[in-house]
Amino acid sequence: MNTKQYADLVVLDQGKRPNWMDVAAYPNNEDWSYKRWAWYFLQRNPKYQAVSITTGPKSGERAATFGRTSLKPYKAPYTHADDGKKCWLAERISSMDGCHTASGKTVTYDLKPGGVAFVIDLSRTVGAGRAAIAAMLADARSKLDDELSKFERELTKSSSDLPEIKKPRRSKLLQRLRMCDAMWKRATDDELIRVFYPGYCVDGMLPTGYERAQVIRKIRGEQKAAITMMEGGYLELIPLHY
Repeated sequence: MNTKQYADLVVLDQGKRPNWMDVAAYPNNEDWSYKRWAWYFLQRNPKYQAVSITTGPKSGERAATFGRTSLKPYKAPYTHADDGKKCWLAERISSMDGCHTASGKTVTYDLKPGGVAFVIDLSRTVGAGRAAIAAMLADARSKLDDELSKFERELTKSSSDLPEIKKPRRSKLLQRLRMCDAMWKRATDDELIRVFYPGYCVDGMLPTGYERAQVIRKIRGEQKAAITMMEGGYLELIPLHY
């Protein structure tokens, strides 16, 4: 998707967008969680907008294509409560099984690489109370950390490339989010230069010649990066929340 295609696709969102020219239109962004940043980029994805207002496959199935556990309406506001919800696939347990019969049952699992199975005996909480569950989960977390370290070592031995998670500067995220809104408003290159690259404007005059070509290349790079964030780059932000 290029800049023009994005502008042409965003016809569903008739709601209000922040004024991309004004940083103050994105209040408290320095305190936004990475999950919130991820949602704001996905929210601006035209394909997500289309899916969130159409009927068809189950909501969960449609949401999964975007890395979410549920299909949050694209016009829905983001609240502090959303930070605590398990809204993304990376936050959900792969599968769960339970045994509640007197005789019990035997279960076998065919685990794939990276899969881990735990057995938690809830009968132990009968005497200790529900508080024991927190201790069990803490123990499970410790064991998961150990299993993850082993798994990473095996991947390293097999020459597999481990994903490198980098913390992006929030100022860079803000610029890309504003660029999304600028493209939606079909901002001109001249407007983008004045707002994002005022240093190129001497005495209020727009740059010309080589300097203009130089700043236009920067703008195209930022537009491409903004679109990349909307089309799936937001998923790289989710692990940074934890």
